Amino acid sequence: MTLSDKPLQFTGSIRRIQYAVVFEPFETDGLEYVKQGCGAMWDDKSPIKVFDTFEEAKKEADKWNTGQVVQYE
Repeated sequence: MTLSDKPLQFTGSIRRIQYAVVFEPFETDGLEYVKQGCGAMWDDKSPIKVFDTFEEAKKEADKWNTGQVVQYE
């Protein structure tokens, strides 16, 4: 049996890439993640809004003046 005759085995785990959106609410505050729910109702415990595709995240980022898409782990 040669190496090319052996079936491939995957021994690691597959991590799906997810995306989030960050924006700069005030120049002095730095970047903040877009959170789930209404922006006026966010607090430090609000979950971050996560997207499965770059395109979905880009649509959300376009709603914000300083919105940027970032990979989220």
